Amino acid sequence: MIIGTVEEAIAAGKRRRFDEGPFRGVADYLFESPPGEELRPQTLIARQAPGWTLPVHFHMQHQFQVVLRGSGTLGKHTLAPGSVHYTSPQSGYGPIVAGDDGLDYFTIRVLTDKGAWYLPDARSAMDKRLAKEQQWGALPGKPDTNAWQELIPLRSDGLGAWALAGTAGPVAREPSPASEAGRFYAVIRGAVRLGDRELPAGSCVYAEQADPAPVFQILEANTLLVAVQFPDAAIRHHVPVDRRMAPSARGVVVKDG
Repeated sequence: MIIGTVEEAIAAGKRRRFDEGPFRGVADYLFESPPGEELRPQTLIARQAPGWTLPVHFHMQHQFQVVLRGSGTLGKHTLAPGSVHYTSPQSGYGPIVAGDDGLDYFTIRVLTDKGAWYLPDARSAMDKRLAKEQQWGALPGKPDTNAWQELIPLRSDGLGAWALAGTAGPVAREPSPASEAGRFYAVIRGAVRLGDRELPAGSCVYAEQADPAPVFQILEANTLLVAVQFPDAAIRHHVPVDRRMAPSARGVVVKDG
């Protein structure tokens, strides 16, 4: 099991500022594969500056994005905390437009992938034989308390997403079955306890299929927890080494935290 928090990312020097090129904002890298090592799960929080537009682009790996804070749009879809977006490899999406208060969102991948391939310039890098797919999920107007609700219905290939809006107390039994690619849990509001750790908003947990299901305890009223699950095939998706770093703008470490 892998756990990442914003505080840990900042302490480890993994907050980076992107203030040139197509993206303006800050990214907190909660966990990812170190350079040159075997690909492992990756979660970062992109903090897009107010009013800024991230152009249409794609990535080489399967990806979920889960809105943490703020407002904005992704293509024709309105974004709010708890909104979920899934994209298959090389599926172009966007633009992402941040609202007046900015837009913070988790970017989650079961295998690390860095940078963005911007369209139409990078169209020649796309494999036309690869099936492209996007899926969307949003919280209902009045979600049931302390009960998991579907955001993306569970499919036979393992893809699915759920949300739980809870008050203080134990979390209800989570959806099953798990995917071969494991499952990620993102804390959107409030705080939860997992074992001996308290995880505030902006935390993410990755559990492999073989791991025991995490047992969460909700610590605050109005807590929101989102779980996302990739298709089984995502854990086996191969990307050539020369395509694992996109030719997009690089960030610089934020020195002031």
